[in-house]
Amino acid sequence: WLAPFLQKLDLCLMQTEADAQRLIGMGAVKERVRVLGNLKWDAGVSARPPQAAWETLRHQLGLTPDEPVIVAGSTHRGEETELLNAFGAVRAGVHAARLIIAPRHLERVGEVEGLIRQRQLAGQRTSRLLETPGPWDVAIVDTLGQLPTYYGLATVVFVGGSLIPHGGQNPIEPASLGKPVLLGPWMQNFAEITERLLTHQAAWQVHDGSELTTHLTRLLTDGAAAATMGRRAQALTEESLGCAQRTLDALAPLLAPRSGPRVTSN
Repeated sequence: WLAPFLQKLDLCLMQTEADAQRLIGMGAVKERVRVLGNLKWDAGVSARPPQAAWETLRHQLGLTPDEPVIVAGSTHRGEETELLNAFGAVRAGVHAARLIIAPRHLERVGEVEGLIRQRQLAGQRTSRLLETPGPWDVAIVDTLGQLPTYYGLATVVFVGGSLIPHGGQNPIEPASLGKPVLLGPWMQNFAEITERLLTHQAAWQVHDGSELTTHLTRLLTDGAAAATMGRRAQALTEESLGCAQRTLDALAPLLAPRSGPRVTSN
C-alpha cells in the first residue's frame, strides 16, 4: 500500500546503503534513491565549542589541566548508580579523578544528588560551583546547552542512555573533540554511527558496571591508549563530514525555478 506513494517521490536521500535498499524494497524508484551519509556528523562538529570556552570553564571549576576527568553525558535513571560505583572503584587507584554527570533530564538533578550523598562523596551542582567555587568529587550539570563544553574537559567520556535499554545518546560530539568514548550495549538509536566508531577503534563498548570500571581505569591510567583512541575518533569525524553540502547539492535541481508560464491571481 505504500509503494504508490513512494513512486511519486522525486528524490530520496538516505543515510546508508541498507536504508536505501529497504526503501527500494518498499517500492521507491531505484534511480531516485541516493545514499549521502548522516547529517549528524556535520551537526556534531558545528556544535563544537572553541577551546577558550573549555579553558575558562576548567578554571571556574577549579580544575588543573592534568587532573583526570570523567564526563558522563545525557545519563538516564539506573546509569548514575553504575557510574558512581565505577567511579568509587576507579578512585582507589586514580585518587585525583573527578566525575561530571550531565543527566538527560534536569528534573532528576536532585535524585542524582541523593545518590552521591549515599556514597559520601562531595557533590556540587555546576551552577553553584560557577558562582562559589569549592571542593568537589562529582559535579552535576544542571543547566541546558552546556554539555559540549563540558565534554571538552574530559579525559574520557561515557555516553548515556546506553547502559539501559533506552537506545543511546549522540556520541558524535565527544568524538569530534578527540575524546575516547565509552558506550553501553544499547546504542540502537545511533546504530550506524556506533558501528563505525567501534570498527575504527574510536570507541569501546561496555556491557555492565564491571566493564565500565575496567575501561575507565585503563583510559585514565594509559595516556597513550586514550590519546590514540581520541585521535581515531576525531579522524573518523573529519572523514565523515560533507553530508550537509551533498544534501544541498542534491536538492538544488529540485529547487531551481521551473521554466514555463507563471500563473498569477488577483
